[in-house]
Amino acid sequence: MKSSRRLSAIMFTDIVGYTTMIGQDENLAIKTVTHHKKIIEHCVKKFEGELIQFYGDGSLSIYPSAKTALEWLEIDYDDGGLGLFFWGLKSDPKFDAVRNQKRFQKLLNKIS
Repeated sequence: MKSSRRLSAIMFTDIVGYTTMIGQDENLAIKTVTHHKKIIEHCVKKFEGELIQFYGDGSLSIYPSAKTALEWLEIDYDDGGLGLFFWGLKSDPKFDAVRNQKRFQKLLNKIS
């Protein structure tokens, strides 16, 4: 049996401050999660990704390349960010391969 390999980008999203938000305004928290899910579903479809699962206020998805994952991040940021937090974007060694790319740097500068 011949095995096949592919390079993929794995993305985990989480709504920043969700626990605090749900304690202060449950309706806003529910609306935010609903909106988050719509954006995830749209981007997974648009960028030929695969939604693995929603986890409460977070999600796990896979994209066919780092380029498509980066496009996804840009869409989220341009949409107001929705408080989505991308763990380790600035310091996690997993991002070393793309950290020096101009497009990635531009996005980091927008977020900072």
